[in-house]
Amino acid sequence: MTDRQDEQDLIAAVKRGDLDAFEVLFNRYQPILVRSVAYHLRDTESAHDIVQETFLRVWQHRGTLNPSLSFQALVYRIGYNLMRDALRHLETRHRTAADVPPPVPPEHADPVDATQHALLTAELRRVLREQLPERCRMVFELSRLEGLPMAEVAVRLRISPKTAENQLTKALRILRRALRHHLPPDAGWRPTSEESPSPAP
Repeated sequence: MTDRQDEQDLIAAVKRGDLDAFEVLFNRYQPILVRSVAYHLRDTESAHDIVQETFLRVWQHRGTLNPSLSFQALVYRIGYNLMRDALRHLETRHRTAADVPPPVPPEHADPVDATQHALLTAELRRVLREQLPERCRMVFELSRLEGLPMAEVAVRLRISPKTAENQLTKALRILRRALRHHLPPDAGWRPTSEESPSPAP
């Protein structure tokens, strides 16, 4: 039996729900995919997470597998899409790092700053609870408070990474608008032009 025929048989078996066949394909392609993703991310731990998610998605959608197509090409495509989403999310986190206060005050904050931070955090949580739609709140909490990568947020909430990013952007817009009066003038929080109140007619 040729290697190609062997792979086609394995894919067909996975499509039928055969976990043993899936494990064979996992062991065959997981190491090279981890090395490839880690090379681009420069982060082996994140690469393992992305590859694990890649194979999870293959199993979840096994009914759509086509045995005549390359399994390696399939997992590379899924893995690289997840890696791209992770990199985009990292860039978003860097751009919006000042948009919400950290969950704990700065390490060497004086009592006044610590008190102000506590009040702001309490107000933040009130806005999260009362003003954010449920999905916005869940995305924000998982992404910004628990620090999960956007790909994992999307999987947990069973939405696409793009939808998760849109929900995070919406949450940040609501939070900026709701909290702008609670921040000192030099805090760096400013509503964007689209969030600024319109001038009175």
